[in-house]
Formats: sequence, structure tokens, C-alpha cells
Amino acid sequence: MNKLDAAGQLIQWSIELSEFDINYRPRTAIKVQALVDFIAEFTLKDDEPTKDVEQTSKWTVNVDGLSTKNAGGIGIVLKSPEGDIIKQAVRLQYSTTNNEAEYEALLTELKMAKILGVAELDVLSDSQLVVGQVNGDYEAKEGHMQQYLNLVRHQISQFREGILYKKGFSLPYLRCLASDEAKYIMREIHEGICGNHSGARALQKKIVRASYYWPSMQAYANRFVQHCDKCQRFDNLLHSPPEVLVPMAAPWPTTGNYYRKEHSKLRMEGIHNHYSSPGHPQANGQVEVTNRSLLKLIKTRLEGAKRLWPEELTSILWAYRTTVRIPTGETPFQMTYRSEAVVPVEIGLTTLRIMTYDDLGNEEQLRLNLDLIDEVKETAETRMKRYQEKMARHYNSKVKPRQLSVGDLVLRRVTLATRNPSEGKLGPNWEGPYKVIEIRRPETYHLEDMNGR
Repeated sequence: MNKLDAAGQLIQWSIELSEFDINYRPRTAIKVQALVDFIAEFTLKDDEPTKDVEQTSKWTVNVDGLSTKNAGGIGIVLKSPEGDIIKQAVRLQYSTTNNEAEYEALLTELKMAKILGVAELDVLSDSQLVVGQVNGDYEAKEGHMQQYLNLVRHQISQFREGILYKKGFSLPYLRCLASDEAKYIMREIHEGICGNHSGARALQKKIVRASYYWPSMQAYANRFVQHCDKCQRFDNLLHSPPEVLVPMAAPWPTTGNYYRKEHSKLRMEGIHNHYSSPGHPQANGQVEVTNRSLLKLIKTRLEGAKRLWPEELTSILWAYRTTVRIPTGETPFQMTYRSEAVVPVEIGLTTLRIMTYDDLGNEEQLRLNLDLIDEVKETAETRMKRYQEKMARHYNSKVKPRQLSVGDLVLRRVTLATRNPSEGKLGPNWEGPYKVIEIRRPETYHLEDMNGR
């Protein structure tokens, strides 16, 4: 307004606009406009559901160490709860071993976290030795390794609820467990509400699929299953001989006809023995295998209270559906929903996917998994075909082929139904001859005796 040219232009514009009804007001402060923009940006829509925001102060760190001939190096990636990432690489000016470099990386990141004021920290490491020694599963025998371990434990004691993770191959991260936590996990998975008293290998797979790890998992699982009382008492019968054959100095006494006397006694008491055919339709085989697995689970779960099996059937079926099947390589739950079920043990001792659970994102992911379920079924079908081919090769390796044609004379095996009772155990094993009159399918023939019957 102090310049004459500017003042003249304003006067000219005011004269030109005087014919319009225009009101002039002074401009408000810019901070008021910023407040309006903030309210407009963060106001929820009417149809948008509200959700509670979990306030967490837990940081996550990835550590790795590397040793060379003349020096070593460590790498650290620190992630804040807000998603900010801090990266640091340190070159060690002295020669170290790989284990020493891993410890140096762990100590460096603990010092960094302490400087930043971190109270809760998740440490992710790919060193099995360091993880085992920190958790107490491995013993640090060398003097300098014991010094490293003492320094790390002193630093860890300044954090609360420290959780250590290991980088896995089947899953991104596996939660490392101490000895008491490992016993709880094995007991809950093996004999808990959804336990199925599986073998040691199946128990190891279920533990890893639930995102848990400790260095001596295989030995722990084998020892745990061997000491399970129900697994021993309800195990399958052994048909193999317990010892090698022993030569006998004298023959056994075989005088008398014990079997014929027993048969006569049963007939006098009015008891009749009926023998059924040992064969059964082949199409019923898979049903029998499934029923056999469920029956074994029911036996181990109920023990003395056998009449309560309908009440326990739901949890038994859940244990069956969350166990990997050998032919498909997947669990029945995975085959249905393309996602792994959350087992109760993951609630008792939380894993990474429980801690990062998001309700809205989980709903979207479940719908996406159902759209992609066909790929899982096709892969499982391919695995099942390979499994069937493997079983067929094993069966065919013991086959002695016998090619028969119409008109051939053959002998038929004597069964319990066709055996002459008067001959007892001294009777022949084959009877005939019979003539092949028709071939229905491989290994299935219609026969007639020499009299045409």
C-alpha cells in the first residue's frame, strides 16, 4: 500500500467491483485451517467400523555376525513400534570366530536398545548355538564364550518380557523356548485338549508349524513320547518275533489230541464256532484306516471312561484335522480353508502370528485363501499320486507274477470255509484241480471243477 502504483491499481479495481455486492473480511490465521484439515482427514465414515488400537512399545531387532580370516563384521536392523527402521553395520578390527561375531552383534544391539530407552525387545537371530546358550539349552564350555554369555544375560536382564526368535526355513520366525516352556508346549500339543498322542516325528512337525523352536527339540520329542504312559499302553501290537530262533535239544511232547478234545468239549456245551471270510471289499480300505486312527485317539483320550466318547469326539476330530497326513502332505484343515488352524497352545504361549493378528486383515486373507484353494488341492492330489505310486512299487516288488488263460488247470487255496474238519491241521493247503472258464479282471477268475460245477 505504500507504493503509488499498487495503491492506484487497488483503487481502480475497487471502482470496477463496486457495482457488485461484495463484502471484504480479514484473513484468519493459518493454524485454524490446519485444524480443520486434520479433523476432515481423520474423521471416520459412518459405515467404517471402529477398532481398538493396541498401544505397544515393543521393538524388533535382527542381528547377524560374520567372521573372515583377518577381521569380522556385524549387521543390525532395529525396528520401532511405529515402523521406523534403524540400520547399522560395524566392522570388527580383530579376528573372531562366527560364534564370537554373533555374540558381538547381540551385545551391540542390546547396547543400542538401552541407549534408545527400549523396555521390550524381540531379538531375531539365526545362530542355533547362541540361541541355545542364551536360553539355557546349551552349555558354554569355553572360557571366552562363557564371558560373552554372562555379558548378554546381564544386558537382557534390563529388558522385560524378552523374547528371542530364530530365522526359520519353513516359517519366517520361530519363537525360541526355554526348557520349562518346551515341556509345556509338548504336553499341550501331545496330550492337550486337541492332542492326538502322535509319534515323535509328527510331534516335531506340529511344534514347528506352531512357530516354536529349541535346539534339542528332536531328542526332547523322542524322550517325551517314549515316557508317555497312554502311548505305550495303546500302541499297536507287535507281530515280529522278539528273539532269534533257538535250537532245541529234544523235541516237544506232542502226544495226545488236545485240539480235537477241545473241539468236542465245545460241541457238547452247545457252542458253535463260525468263521468269516478274511477278505473285505477294497473300496472300504480307506474308511477302515481313518476309523482305525480315530479309534486309537478315542482309546488314548478316554482310558477308563469309555462311555464318554461322544463328548470327546469333537476335540478328537479337531486333533485329527490339524495333523499332517502323509499321502497329501497337508492337514485336512489346510485342504479345506488353505490356512493353518490356531491350536490352543498358541494362546497359552503366544507366537508371532498371534501377536500381529489384525481382525480386518485376517478376514480379507481368509477370503483370498478360499479363492486360491484349488491350487492347494491340486498340489495335494499330485503328492497323493506319488505316494500311491510309491506304495504300488513297494507292493509290486514282492509280487511273483502268474499268467493264467482260459482253459488252464489250477489249484485253489483251501480256506476255513472249504477245509475238511476231519483232516485238522494235517489237511492239504490246496484243492482241485479247477478249470479257468472266464477272466473278469486281473487276478480274478471264474473256475469250475472237473465235473463242470
